[in-house]
Amino acid sequence: SSSSSSSSSSSSSSSSSSSSSSSSSGDVDISDLRLSASSEAKQRFRRLQATERTALVSGMLDAVKKAAAFRLANMAGKAMGSSSDTTTAAQWKKSWNKMVLDAKARNHGQTAGCEGVAAKMCTYYFKSIFLLHRGCKRDPLSVNAVQILSDTVHAVSCGDDGLCWVWKISSGTPRQVFFPYRNCPSPKPLAAVYTVSVLNDATYIVSADASGTAYIWDWRLGHQKTSTSCSGGPYLSSTEMPAWRMVLLGCNNSYTYVWQWDTGNTLALPYNARSTAQIIGFMQSNLVAYKNTRLDGMQRLFAEKAMMTEKVFLDVVLAVYPGLKEEAKLLSNISDFFHKNTFGAVNAVCYVPTRLRFVTGHADGRVRYWSAESGTLLMVMRGHQGPVKAVAPSPTSQEAVSGGEDGTVRLWCLKTGIQKLLLYQPYGGPVLSLAIVPGGTKVVVGSADGYVRIWDLSTGLLLCAINTGGGAVNGLAVNPSNPVGQIITASQDGYARVFNPR
Repeated sequence: SSSSSSSSSSSSSSSSSSSSSSSSSGDVDISDLRLSASSEAKQRFRRLQATERTALVSGMLDAVKKAAAFRLANMAGKAMGSSSDTTTAAQWKKSWNKMVLDAKARNHGQTAGCEGVAAKMCTYYFKSIFLLHRGCKRDPLSVNAVQILSDTVHAVSCGDDGLCWVWKISSGTPRQVFFPYRNCPSPKPLAAVYTVSVLNDATYIVSADASGTAYIWDWRLGHQKTSTSCSGGPYLSSTEMPAWRMVLLGCNNSYTYVWQWDTGNTLALPYNARSTAQIIGFMQSNLVAYKNTRLDGMQRLFAEKAMMTEKVFLDVVLAVYPGLKEEAKLLSNISDFFHKNTFGAVNAVCYVPTRLRFVTGHADGRVRYWSAESGTLLMVMRGHQGPVKAVAPSPTSQEAVSGGEDGTVRLWCLKTGIQKLLLYQPYGGPVLSLAIVPGGTKVVVGSADGYVRIWDLSTGLLLCAINTGGGAVNGLAVNPSNPVGQIITASQDGYARVFNPR
């Protein structure tokens, strides 16, 4: 004991001297500290009893075994392709699907976060239905467009069957049918009709199909009067104009055409986007029309004897000035480069009755306001986050309503381009059709979910909704009388339905 006490006192004195020396020097040697700590641990271990030493060693061995087993398990999981991670991902997917299905079950098929606004059902009642567009096959042929005739007693509807039917609104009884002239029998099916408009003479109707041709026809007899074609794809929209025998046609090639169907002349807008070749062609058509309509028999005979046709005239000019042909080609290329039309397909067009102007809705998501007199683009309105699918004019003010694939309806001031109102209904899917109720205070909206919703344009409130039960509402028409506010829908299931207000 005396030796141990002396050794402990000597060790304490040495440690105190070393600490004092280190503190006096001001620098701490980490290696010395580690050595001193290890020596103290060894001395403590020697002072333990044999049983205590055995217990300590066994505890250390158990800890090492557990650590090794954990490490081996983790390494095995990684070597086998993260089976534990795969199991976790599968559990997450299962839980996620259960949550989504529960949300859809509680909200009638809608995903949580996209619930519809609570709206009462409209007081409209189902009046009649037109059945003949659907066809006899398992998959129905869709009805794409519907309009009400000037007598407010008959309606015209067109669809994927390539037919345009005139039928009685009150009973759904067919009255007349139109399809383009062609050789009979023909193995080629009729092209789907995308748009139809009733002209203001109460006799003729314009319709356009997927072949890129628009037709003027007499609804009383179903006779084709005339036609015109779009070189860049099908016509997607149409509307009548107050000018005599003039219509507006929106084409897939980004142009809006003003068609004077009595003479056959067409004018493409935007006007400055036309190439030199198109302008020359337009002038040639005017020259032919002038020769055939403004010259009498003696004058036309003199022109023919003198070989003064437009083809001979151009041939003579090119023979005298051979470089003019290449120059015209160069001018055409320059015009196409600087005036390229990038508006996108003209999905919708409507005439603004308060002015001699019209509105177009394009695939680039913009609404454009035009002057029909000068062909000038007056205003471009931005807001839709996707293609514009439908437009409708206000009958009382210089305003228009547009609907798009983003599920929104927007009210625009055409004079300033300011968005006055946003009707938010993305829960209904893309807005496919619009119609203003007579009076201009309400708008009827047809959506991809099969509902027709009526909004108040003065307050921006959703008034009520109608479940058509026929799938996407591709077309809408509102009767101005007989009765006022009567709604006709063109649905994806191949039926045209009539709903009357109570």
